[in-house]
Amino acid sequence: LDELNIKALQFLPQHSEMLTASVKPRMAALGQKYRAKMQPILAALKGVSGDEALAFAAKGTLTLTLPDGDTVTLTPAEVEVAASAQTGYVAAEDHGLVVVLDATLTPELEAEGTVRDLTHTINALRKKADFAIEDHIHTTVVTDAALAAIIEQFADYVREETLSDTLTVLRADDGPPALPDGAATEEVAAAKLGGHATTVAITRAAKKTAKAKASKGGK
Repeated sequence: LDELNIKALQFLPQHSEMLTASVKPRMAALGQKYRAKMQPILAALKGVSGDEALAFAAKGTLTLTLPDGDTVTLTPAEVEVAASAQTGYVAAEDHGLVVVLDATLTPELEAEGTVRDLTHTINALRKKADFAIEDHIHTTVVTDAALAAIIEQFADYVREETLSDTLTVLRADDGPPALPDGAATEEVAAAKLGGHATTVAITRAAKKTAKAKASKGGK
């Protein structure tokens, strides 16, 4: 789920407030089998409710009563179910499976998304500065008070995702920042980081040396 930026996954019941469904005729198949009754069938399909469409998707048959009293039973070869999302959701359907996303952005989700964008920026700067993948770094971020508070909340995540041994967050309104000498820097436009103009600076951290092993005869 993390790879897809999805917070939680749950299986929906057939009748869900997130979805609405309708049926669409497969014209070629219907015309071949029900040529004489084509128009009454098309008219009857327009009256199929969302619940009936979902029931058809689960059961695999749809029985219609035509104006002349005759009944016809249709299958997925002749009729398809089109699922669509209610307001606030996004849906996609393939091979009979429907996936629904809750598209509501809460302040918490927006904060997490902004922090994720920041880590991508830092890692892109690492690559631009020709740092090795395993190199640890010292990171300095200069931004507004709002983003500074968010970064401090997710500091452990930022350090882990960017191999930052230290993460220093400075507020731009505190005055001109003192960036580390020789740092690789990136000016990030507000539009690219949730509306927060930001400066990122990184330096390579000194490699840690292994502790000397105690001698076998030592106590």
